[in-house]
Amino acid sequence: MHAATRAAAVVALNAAILPLALPPVPSSAQTVRIFTATPNDLKESYDEAAKVSGSPIVGLRFEFAASEDENSRVDPDDLMIYWPAGGQSNLCVRTVTQDGRFSATGNYTVADNGTGGYALLDPATEDFARELGGYRRSELAVRAFVSKGPECPVSGAVHLPLAAAPLPEGEANAPRAPEQLVVLVNARSQHGSARLVAADGTTPYAEAECERTGASSLIAFDTACRLTLGADLSGTAQLVVTLNDGFSDTEYRIAVAVPGAPS
Repeated sequence: MHAATRAAAVVALNAAILPLALPPVPSSAQTVRIFTATPNDLKESYDEAAKVSGSPIVGLRFEFAASEDENSRVDPDDLMIYWPAGGQSNLCVRTVTQDGRFSATGNYTVADNGTGGYALLDPATEDFARELGGYRRSELAVRAFVSKGPECPVSGAVHLPLAAAPLPEGEANAPRAPEQLVVLVNARSQHGSARLVAADGTTPYAEAECERTGASSLIAFDTACRLTLGADLSGTAQLVVTLNDGFSDTEYRIAVAVPGAPS
């Protein structure tokens, strides 16, 4: 598509990217650190009638190996968020199932000593563990981000992906770096693509076409974009999701903290 056509319909979501260069996850020679993220105000619901989500970018998830089974069930007691070293203690989390029946918003405090690792949501749900455990991992979207205040303003926030499966172990009982970043999008049948670029918007890191995901009840999200992470990527990057309705492109941008992956 010509640059003039693209520019005519660009919409910037969270364009004010924080000028924050977050350090990478601890090296594979170190033992993984898991911190507890406790909620200050967790609000959740489970409805027989689904609600329609209004946000195009609904969730971010790390995949550690291509062989991981997305059909395995969600373990509400083992949902972790990637936590960079030196991250702020205030973590905002929005969770929704693909059918829109379960949703939760929470403001968590992370008990980190500054080294970074993964933050365990404790709890991810207080009232609906049985219902949430009935969903496949591919049917759960979590949008987590660090915020300057307890009101969780999303503008300019740095987003932190979910590690939905138990962390794989490498040498010295350390987790391997993730191989993919999966972006869950409410594309509403539009064609989509995604790319990761440097925080300043210049250097491209990864790009991928998005594909329809799920067979039925595609309420909260209907599309997944799988970005392969390279060893040269760590710190904060820009995630750009582009949706095309058949006439023009619309771009949505957020900041994402991503550790490097093995080459």
